[in-house]
Amino acid sequence: MVEGGEGGVINFSGDLIFEDIRRIKEQVDAVLSEWNRKKLSIRISGVTSFDLSFLQLLEGIAAYLEKREIELNVEWNMDDETRLLLEHTGFEKYT
Repeated sequence: MVEGGEGGVINFSGDLIFEDIRRIKEQVDAVLSEWNRKKLSIRISGVTSFDLSFLQLLEGIAAYLEKREIELNVEWNMDDETRLLLEHTGFEKYT
């Protein structure tokens, strides 16, 4: 879902795993292909599970936006265990 004025928001929740990532990526691609704003926020909350494929998707979004000079902000409502996992695996920028 996308919301916002000058910027916009994409919300992620639920299962963010390999089995669902193709559908999620298609939805994100549809939004980004028409993106004409200067900022994008990604809000992640209510996650029941996630895996490396979701983190790779986030990395791909970040690279795409950087090339187009669009500011990205990621807000992830996570528990301490998830925060520690991301910090120890090189994804601390999402914590």
